[in-house]
Amino acid sequence: MNSCNECGRHQCDCEVMMLDQYGTEIVPGEEYILNNFDEVIHKDNVIRYLIEDGSHQLKTR
Repeated sequence: MNSCNECGRHQCDCEVMMLDQYGTEIVPGEEYILNNFDEVIHKDNVIRYLIEDGSHQLKTR
């Protein structure tokens, strides 16, 4: 599982967590999706990720 670049933990209180190669920022209270490559994707970006890489199989956390 990818982790926060600021503190190294997956779940943390840091203001911004960059979790994947697309630069997804984790914002408290928002919903995220974890795909089969353990990349965290914001629910609003799912369409973009599916277009960029059709091999991504998305699943809810």
